[in-house]
Amino acid sequence: MKLVKLFMRCLLVFALVQAMWAPQSFAVGKEDVFPVIAAQSLYVGDMPEYMEQVWLYLLEDNYFILKKTRSASGKSKALTQFTGRWRQIDGGANLQLTNVFGLQMNMNIGSSGKLYSSVQAASMSARTLVMKKSPFSSPMFRISAVLESRNGHLVLTDSAAGRTFSPVEGDLDNAALKVPLFIEADVTLLKKGIKLNKIYSSTENIPSSIRHKDGNFDDLAGATIWQSQGGDGFSPASCYFRKRGSGIGVLEVSGPGLHLELPYRVEKQHLVFIAEPKKQATDISVEGGRWLKLLSGQVLWRNEGELLVLQSPAGHSIQLTAVKSR
Repeated sequence: MKLVKLFMRCLLVFALVQAMWAPQSFAVGKEDVFPVIAAQSLYVGDMPEYMEQVWLYLLEDNYFILKKTRSASGKSKALTQFTGRWRQIDGGANLQLTNVFGLQMNMNIGSSGKLYSSVQAASMSARTLVMKKSPFSSPMFRISAVLESRNGHLVLTDSAAGRTFSPVEGDLDNAALKVPLFIEADVTLLKKGIKLNKIYSSTENIPSSIRHKDGNFDDLAGATIWQSQGGDGFSPASCYFRKRGSGIGVLEVSGPGLHLELPYRVEKQHLVFIAEPKKQATDISVEGGRWLKLLSGQVLWRNEGELLVLQSPAGHSIQLTAVKSR
């Protein structure tokens, strides 16, 4: 119960973080070209006046770890830490960090590849934090996650990102794990899987907001109207996943001068869209063409709290926000 109360208090921190890490917004012109951010990258920013550093690990599967540390007496102490999902947006101009608890942070990407963010300093005045790319090393960090046994194998799911790690190494007894546990632990990422270094606390009382949902797309998306907020060349649009049978349906996309009906089938964490460009070529709009390009072939879907993220094989993505039940 103590761990659950601590977990709920952590949710309040995200509102403060968004105020402290206020994004800047720059117009993107046709001539602007921004570096493509690669997975397995580390960016570090220094705040020497406070003896603090900010570390941003951008990992595979769009997973990030953001830490702020303070150096004192030759030792480094973690002050704050967040995990979630990252993506490059706005034509490559910004790096966006989000998680299921409402964290949403944008960093500007400079032409040289540096990251820029506005940070609230101790003096309450805003200052710009510049983060430079540094040599990558596998991070050790603290995580709140669900530890469970699936088909005889241990699986760890990050509560803030929905990211699942397996295999799980450490001094654990798989046979003794009868029910899922909500844990707080220090972990290290491995080339394959994750290592539990130390478990600080555990409980069988898993917060309802992060319970495993078995990845059922129909349960998640069905009977809900979703809203695209636009960006990356897309205008705001309403989306509705109309189920036609077990694992099949039609995505209806509607907006100003836009109406598309795209058949799809569900394959675990992917939606396979069956576009009919010849049928729609005569009256397709530029906006519709962008949707067809994004939603063609096998598209990864991911739930991030109130967001449904659709990501193309090329890495382009769009965020849909749940508006209301239909």
